[in-house]
Amino acid sequence: PNLRYVVRNCKAKDQENLLRRAAKAYEGQPIIVYCGTIADVESTAAALKAKYYHGKLDSETRERNQRDWTSGKHNIM
Repeated sequence: PNLRYVVRNCKAKDQENLLRRAAKAYEGQPIIVYCGTIADVESTAAALKAKYYHGKLDSETRERNQRDWTSGKHNIM
């Protein structure tokens, strides 16, 4: 299959560690991390050194981040 969903319920204090482990386990593969708020999107991306995408980004940044992710330049979005 070309798409796999992995969903984990965790406490907020454990989230960053869980995401780091997932990023390592799926290194080199495209990963999308969903967050509930824009603030969570940005802080999670910073912790994972990932690109991010949300509706309040300017169109140029949104397009660049999506292009970098789809091209494989960055594997976590």
